[in-house]
Amino acid sequence: MHAEAVAEMRKALDLSPGDTNAIASLGYVYGAGDHQTEAQKVIDQLRELATRRYVSSHHVALIYAGLGENDKALRWLEKSYEERSQWLCHFKGEPRLQGLHSDPRFKDLLRRIGF
Repeated sequence: MHAEAVAEMRKALDLSPGDTNAIASLGYVYGAGDHQTEAQKVIDQLRELATRRYVSSHHVALIYAGLGENDKALRWLEKSYEERSQWLCHFKGEPRLQGLHSDPRFKDLLRRIGF
């Protein structure tokens, strides 16, 4: 139901323009739906937006997780940890990070966060 997910995320962006969580969620949907070019465009959008205001590294990590690029996702999660992102409290239960749960680096990050 990829097309429906994209449509719903676009509605979310219409309701909350500029919301980085909604932008990242759209990027995740693209990545999980094997639309690499669109997902990369969203990553680029977030990185450009980060030159003007705070964008959590967690959001970029989500998109890489959707793309199945676990090494990049984990590097961005590590950045999120270093910046003490508010999203740290969601790491353990975040379903979009499910594919990382068996990785020892993810487990170590959870330990350092305090989970």
